[in-house]
Amino acid sequence: MFPDTIEQHLKDNGLYCTILYDTVKKLQSQVVVELGVGPGLSTMAILGALKETGGVLYSIDIGHEVYFSGVLNAVKEIRSGKFINPKQWNFILADSTEIGKIWNQH
Repeated sequence: MFPDTIEQHLKDNGLYCTILYDTVKKLQSQVVVELGVGPGLSTMAILGALKETGGVLYSIDIGHEVYFSGVLNAVKEIRSGKFINPKQWNFILADSTEIGKIWNQH
């Protein structure tokens, strides 16, 4: 379960998420590509910053059995739009080693 505010998410998940959030904001990123979603902690931090910059996130995940439950939880939380804008997230279920083929399709 993800918290209701970006501030709480960053506090709960420490320096790693804070660095991602701050970097995206500082660079005023308009497009971010994330390879692997896992439990969605980074995804939420990036999307929290992109809400302020107006950018979009493309997350590519193979949906490996070990991580797939985390991916599904992240999808559910992100689509609920708590502290992010779900329209800014593009989830691509694919193998990131095929990034060239994938990118040309989107």
